[in-house]
Amino acid sequence: MAETAALKRVSESEEGPPPSPHVVMPEVHVTPVAAEQIHDGPTLQRKLTVPPTEGVLAKDTYVEMNELVLPSYADPRNTEHLDAGPLLKWMDICACLSAERHSGFPAVTASVDDMQFKKEIHVGQLVNLKGQVTRAFNTSMEVRLLVEVEDLETGCSSLVVEACFTFVSHDENNKKVKLAPLVPRTDDEVNQYHMASERRQMRLNSKKSIDQLSELINKKRISLTLRAGQPVPAGGRSPTPTVRRGKKAVRGVVSAVQSMQLVLPPHANHHGTTFGGQVMEWMAHSAMISASRFCHAHPVLGSLDVVHFVGSSRVGERIVLQAQVNNAFHSSMEVGVKVMAMDLKGVRRHTNSAFFTFVALDSNRNKIDLPEVICEGDEEIRRHERAVARRQLRLDKRRIRDQKVVLSVPFSKALALELIHSNISNLSILKSTTNWTPKEPYDGVVFSSKEEDKTVTVKLETVMLAPAVNVYHLLADMTKRVHWEPLFKEVDYIESIDKDSDLVHLKMSGTPRSRPQDFLLLNSRRPAGNLTNTYVIAYRSVTHGDICKPTDDVVRGEIACSGFVIKAVDHESCHVTYINQMGSSVLSLIASDIVGTTNFLTETVIRLRGFVARSSHKLCDDSGEPLEVQEAALNELIRQDEENLSRLTTKLENTYDPPASLEEQYRKCRGKLVGLKKARDKLRASIELEANLHFSP
Repeated sequence: MAETAALKRVSESEEGPPPSPHVVMPEVHVTPVAAEQIHDGPTLQRKLTVPPTEGVLAKDTYVEMNELVLPSYADPRNTEHLDAGPLLKWMDICACLSAERHSGFPAVTASVDDMQFKKEIHVGQLVNLKGQVTRAFNTSMEVRLLVEVEDLETGCSSLVVEACFTFVSHDENNKKVKLAPLVPRTDDEVNQYHMASERRQMRLNSKKSIDQLSELINKKRISLTLRAGQPVPAGGRSPTPTVRRGKKAVRGVVSAVQSMQLVLPPHANHHGTTFGGQVMEWMAHSAMISASRFCHAHPVLGSLDVVHFVGSSRVGERIVLQAQVNNAFHSSMEVGVKVMAMDLKGVRRHTNSAFFTFVALDSNRNKIDLPEVICEGDEEIRRHERAVARRQLRLDKRRIRDQKVVLSVPFSKALALELIHSNISNLSILKSTTNWTPKEPYDGVVFSSKEEDKTVTVKLETVMLAPAVNVYHLLADMTKRVHWEPLFKEVDYIESIDKDSDLVHLKMSGTPRSRPQDFLLLNSRRPAGNLTNTYVIAYRSVTHGDICKPTDDVVRGEIACSGFVIKAVDHESCHVTYINQMGSSVLSLIASDIVGTTNFLTETVIRLRGFVARSSHKLCDDSGEPLEVQEAALNELIRQDEENLSRLTTKLENTYDPPASLEEQYRKCRGKLVGLKKARDKLRASIELEANLHFSP
């Protein structure tokens, strides 16, 4: 009991303040303490942080549902396949049950992430839905859902769709409930716990990503219009989309649907508000009707974009659904659905919107060529343009999330969060796979490999006698790889994406067998969190149209998701896994066969181990803290103060007669920023001096 009381006094974890007294706490769990670096002022101090010791185990929120596809659930236009409406409803029910197991209170759907449907489900098959809470924030929680279809005759199962739902819970007074922390235990649960935070950030930035991409596409269209000598409409809007010669076209208004539903008690949840799954089923049906009117064929649901529930409706109110095809692309079309709640007086309020993508099939299940959409009015043109941006984003996300090895993916600011999330997630998943072919260990290095298509993936594991956080900071700085990677010639940081991600230009020297190569990499880093002592550094090749274009004197190489996973063994040692997915161009630089590759990479890891041994303990000041770590802390403080100074500068410029207190605050902030930058310059000089001492020949 004394130990538990002491643990409770530790500073609050990232889950936020302690739950309110009425939050259900089924059990008390004490998990192992993890080492983490935190900063206090301009210098760092090592401190042990304690993960949530009171909360709900992730495994206790697991829910599984099994639904047999009966003829009554079939698509009315194709009685052999499951209708999309019931599937979305089942998914929301399963996710809701999982959320309520965590909170102990009724849960309502706040949002649904975009989802890609991989295959159709037939009548007579079994749909298995598996949901589990991945993370609880302050008042919201994320539920990850997997939907599989099982053939009861053969026993074979396959994945249909993976989705993430966000729920909030309300108490008996209809107030939001502060949630108990989620306690993950397995490696997969811990990985999903940290990925949930990144998915949440992508969720919040989804509209911004569409805006950025839509603006970029609009600028390109205006540029093409000006080149053609045509006038640009007022306001900088791109011209009305024109129909290509010889292409059939249909007015968008032809596909318009307006449907009304009465919310009855069976449609409501515990609070008397309309059940989110029911709303999505109605939306899917309205979207299906609109798509059918447009293509006069059989549309099949291919994907659903992010759905945000911004309002609710209650029993007795009317639900008004408006749907229309926004744009058509070869054999697919996007249908926008707007949902409004209407009371008895006819007053309407917007509750949510969604965008469905359908693929048009003929009677033989073959794709058909769709007509183009004729836009009428500014609103239809706006929806037409944004549909192009959403399609581009969908295609890029699909390529990023593709299970097949893709060496290089396009980079854009609209996709930055998705790429960073995919980078970290893919490396963690790759490390946990089991189909490796191991070699005999050599000098404490275990080498494993596997081949897929034209890509060879290697995994090298070793133990390093240095604290995990020190190894992490040494490896996170890619400019230091020239000290242990024999082929690395030069590393330049091109652009900072966020505090833990950068675009890096890497140059590698040539060999007698091949020309020099260069790489444009997205380098993503994740330090250990409260619930794990694992650090991740992941990088992969990207293409960027504006920077670091390939040149004639070097060969542009490509690397699929690769990097380091560093796991603390104790305070003075760690287990390091180095994973590299290489194409044929990189392999030609290393060796002519797998034996040569094995020897080269093993020796490289041995050099890395020596580099860490020399650097980890000597690059410290009298406090015992690595200078690299102190520099990282100073950079973060400088970044924060630069933001504060920018805000204060804007205030001073926009205030006619600024008060003396504001001017004093500005002077103090500017003085502090100058002092921090001087401290950083001094620290960098010390780091450079130490590097020259330890790495000079």
